[in-house]
Amino acid sequence: MNDYANILDHRRRRAFLSLIEETRETFAIDVYLLFSWEDPFTDIDRFADAILDFWDLERRDVLLGVFVRYGRRWEGRIVAGEGLVRRYPMLASTVEEEIAFFIRHHEVARAAEELFTQITAFFTLPPVISPSVNDHQPAQMWIIFVIVSASLLLFFIIRRICPRCGMILAVQRSRPSALRQREKVIYYCHRRCGYIRIRRREG
Repeated sequence: MNDYANILDHRRRRAFLSLIEETRETFAIDVYLLFSWEDPFTDIDRFADAILDFWDLERRDVLLGVFVRYGRRWEGRIVAGEGLVRRYPMLASTVEEEIAFFIRHHEVARAAEELFTQITAFFTLPPVISPSVNDHQPAQMWIIFVIVSASLLLFFIIRRICPRCGMILAVQRSRPSALRQREKVIYYCHRRCGYIRIRRREG
């Protein structure tokens, strides 16, 4: 751990050393931290990669946190050694995303503390699995079934319910006449209110 920016007091420095040791023992990951006010590249991505190479950390199971102050703002990058990238390719980006809030609000020491919290969460919490398309198919089929059933019921109601009195209409079918042997006439009627609806069809 290197605090060139001088943002850590004695208590926090000891706490970070304890977290680094605990992470090494629990997850077999070495965590390195750098806090700086200077970046010779003025590009935190190049700076972080250069430190990983200069400290000979590239091929190890290492997570490096680089925090640099540029004028009034802070930036942070989390990069991993090759061994860690092969085993856990999403670890560095996940941790960086989760601590970004604290960096934006200039709480750099808090961001570094959260780094260890996110490492623990990454290895102990179950992954969130997005439901696949197939998981939605039974629900979609059920919705379609309900819509079709409701449409058929509405169609039946419109055809068989008397619009005048609300009672069920009686159905009477006429026999084809001599002139119109192929035409059938269907009567929908209600005797009490006198409503009649006629429908003709070829039969």
